Amino acid sequence: MMSRLPQTLLRPIQALGTGFIDLVYPPQCEICGGKLSAPAHLICDGCLQAVPLRGYEIHDFSVHGEVGLDGAWCLLDFEPTIQTLIHLLKYSRRPNVVLRICNFWRAEIVALLEKESFDLVAPIPLHTRKARERGYNQVTKLARWLGENLGIVSDAKLLKRNRYTATQTQLNAAERFANVDGVFDVTRDVTGKHILLVDDVLTTGSTANSCALTLKNSGAAGVKLLTLATPSRGGA
Repeated sequence: MMSRLPQTLLRPIQALGTGFIDLVYPPQCEICGGKLSAPAHLICDGCLQAVPLRGYEIHDFSVHGEVGLDGAWCLLDFEPTIQTLIHLLKYSRRPNVVLRICNFWRAEIVALLEKESFDLVAPIPLHTRKARERGYNQVTKLARWLGENLGIVSDAKLLKRNRYTATQTQLNAAERFANVDGVFDVTRDVTGKHILLVDDVLTTGSTANSCALTLKNSGAAGVKLLTLATPSRGGA
């Protein structure tokens, strides 16, 4: 009992300290700077409501060679608010931003995807070196959220990168294709499986398409993608 006493005393003190900090420095929305109802929210309801969920499906991809993707959904317009959110998600150690977005539009996202018969959901993987540099894979939480809310298996290790690649940001479509060609390996038996890949941004689709081709070459029956936003169709 004595060993638990310090912890028992510490918790209310920590809660008191957190409450005092929130009182003196109220948590602010990462977009507009307004006061948040809960620190974990990161973004206020007003800013999220200002960017409507689109949920449109994409079937044309700017990829070179064979197309492995059977389709993709883009949830949001790639406008300044969403660009800021994705930057927070990828580079500012705020992976929970994606959960805030998903929980805000939970009913709409579930309705968009529940008619599909997916067996697995998996994030586009980072190379282990890049994961160490960043500290996390920014779309793992999105894949896990989709698995939990759609009732399908989420497998963050379904795919792995077999070599480190340069960032795609400054590459054209042909260079993007070459950069990720043959980069991915499948770690599980996917024979006959329908798989939902998830990523944060879809530009040309080269990375996701490389994953899809790898999965299909390993026996997958179908591969689609869910992405938060896409510059090519979101006004940027």
